[in-house]
Amino acid sequence: MIFISLMHHPVYDRRGNIQTSSITTFDIHDLARSSTTYGVKRLYLVHPSPLQRQVAERILGFWEVGGGKEWNPFRSQALEVTRVTANLDMAIEDATQIAGEKPVLVGTTAKTKEGQVTFEWLRNNLDRPTMIILGTGWGLSPEIINRCDLLLEPIWGPTEFNHLSVRAAGAIICDRLLGKRLV
Repeated sequence: MIFISLMHHPVYDRRGNIQTSSITTFDIHDLARSSTTYGVKRLYLVHPSPLQRQVAERILGFWEVGGGKEWNPFRSQALEVTRVTANLDMAIEDATQIAGEKPVLVGTTAKTKEGQVTFEWLRNNLDRPTMIILGTGWGLSPEIINRCDLLLEPIWGPTEFNHLSVRAAGAIICDRLLGKRLV
């Protein structure tokens, strides 16, 4: 059972300072669609600001009970996996209630660090509930990384450029861990 948490705080800004990033509609919609496509049990939008959480809840409400459900039922279906929480502990608590045990916390980063697990290793070891933690802004702070049980290797293409949007990274991670493999 896989969960994804999208962290908006504490994350880095481009200068290396800890900040709080804003919730974006693109992240909500695209990560929910990827999560639903790959069978993720729950997508958590984690933000400490009540106003930002209210924005996210309003967006979700439009697609759950508002005009969006009739206009695009596929989008509505995709967003059903999404929950908004004030902090990571709330996401972990909800996932624990769903799974019956605390999930393994897997941090993500675009930087190569000692001790990271490979996608192949993690794919072959998804025998326990697992929460993939994604960072917005310029990545997860040490406060979050240090809470993780595992740290996933970065996503690399054929170039040295390595600055994907969190939406793209989430989709790639879902595919590498949960996608069907052609033999």
